[in-house]
Amino acid sequence: MNIRTKLAAAVFGLAALSITPGAYSQTPPVKCKVTTPSGVLVAGFDYSTMTGTVTADGAVGTRRFNVKSVPSSATYMLMFQAYGSGDQKPASESLKAGKSIVARLVSYGDVMHLFLDGDYHPAVQAPMDGFVCQ
Repeated sequence: MNIRTKLAAAVFGLAALSITPGAYSQTPPVKCKVTTPSGVLVAGFDYSTMTGTVTADGAVGTRRFNVKSVPSSATYMLMFQAYGSGDQKPASESLKAGKSIVARLVSYGDVMHLFLDGDYHPAVQAPMDGFVCQ
C-alpha cells in the first residue's frame, strides 16, 4: 500500500483500500443479440481492445464484419475494419475501413439498443428507437 492509499484510507476511515490495476480491462465484453422474423443480429466488442464483430444470419444471407468500437458518450459506434470469414458481400456494397459505420450500440441506463442506421443497410426493418438487446 503506497502513501496515497494509506492517506485515503485514513481520511475516509477505511480499514483497507485496494485499487486494482487494469480494472477497466477486466470489464466483460459488450454483447447484443437481437432476433427478428428475418434472422439474428449479433454485435459486440471487447473493452480491452475495443475490437469486435457484427454478424447477421437469416433469410437475406450471412454478413460478417470485423469492427472497431469508437465510444462517444453513451454510444459505441462500430466502425468497419474488414469483412469477416464467410461474409456474403453484395457487389454494390463498398464499406471503407475506419470510415464506415456498421452499427451503433446505445446505452439507455442498463439497457442497450442496437441501431443499424449507419453505412450498412441490411434488409431488416428496425424500430425508430433501435432494437432492444437481449
